[in-house]
Amino acid sequence: MKKEKKDFWNELSPQDQAEIKKGIKQLEEGKRTSYNDILKKIS
Repeated sequence: MKKEKKDFWNELSPQDQAEIKKGIKQLEEGKRTSYNDILKKIS
């Protein structure tokens, strides 16, 4: 008998799901910041 794997998406709160969807939309629109740019801003 196989164990069914839970989809982590279903375990997330609606707020977390909305934030992830928002981030994906921003990436698709070309709105992104490189890791190195982030490091420059915080140092």
